Amino acid sequence: NWGSPLNRTNENFSGSGTFSGVNPANGLVIYYSIESPVKDQEVSIVITDSNGKTVRKLSSKADENYQSYGGGPPSEPTLSAKKGMNRMVWDLRYPILTGAPKAYIEGSFNSHRAIPGNYELTFTYGDYSKKVPFQIADHPLAETNMNDFKEWDEFMKTMEAHINDMHHKVNSIYTSRGQLEEISKKLSEGNNNTLKTEVDALISKMKTWDEAMIQRKSKAYDDVENFLNGFTANYMFVFNQSESQTPRVNEPNRKEFELMEKQWTELNKTAIQIIETELPAINKKLWEAGIGAVR
Repeated sequence: NWGSPLNRTNENFSGSGTFSGVNPANGLVIYYSIESPVKDQEVSIVITDSNGKTVRKLSSKADENYQSYGGGPPSEPTLSAKKGMNRMVWDLRYPILTGAPKAYIEGSFNSHRAIPGNYELTFTYGDYSKKVPFQIADHPLAETNMNDFKEWDEFMKTMEAHINDMHHKVNSIYTSRGQLEEISKKLSEGNNNTLKTEVDALISKMKTWDEAMIQRKSKAYDDVENFLNGFTANYMFVFNQSESQTPRVNEPNRKEFELMEKQWTELNKTAIQIIETELPAINKKLWEAGIGAVR
């Protein structure tokens, strides 16, 4: 666990510092050579664990749907597809967490690090594929045993899955709400008062849920001193504080996690009701009224 300019590949970096030393790269350093690049040909590296489950996929093709905004997740790193020797450093982490554009969340969207064990790297370029086994070793001075590592790994994976689920639901409901608000304006121009009342009631429910989940007033660092965090930011705080140089699930984090999980259970029930029941019901009525439906 240390920082180094060698963690990223920079063609302008000479490998030394004028006034300070340079740490070696922190992670899995990968070298690969491309003799004859093909335009738009994808380079991919897939990391799998000892059970064959995918830990991380790295690609030379950037995510076209990625949005950059203050307080949001960084983009996934992209691999070079240039001719000759190429270099990549995997930070040993799982995929970056899902954000909620454009809500400013003061926290880290980085997932946890893979635990010690046997892994395999699969490099693919066109028809060429190469598998390389490797091992992540335990810190020789750490007192963490394998049971501690496995417990912590499952603990972090649970929170990561829930954060992604939360923000997927936040984004889905927020998008649908925007469409319903436009439909409500059109209903005001016609004679659909009963339907408009139902649409506006669902919009209100969506807004109330969104405000509990996400705080959208912050625009910069430390704005949370003036505007209280939403639920997902507080959940992410527990997740961020559960990462450690000597991974172990401690009792305060476990208790806070259990408290947050109870809150998420209730908030998730509301989200599922909106997405799976109330929105389809409104869609059916809008469609029958010849207005269309929310995508």
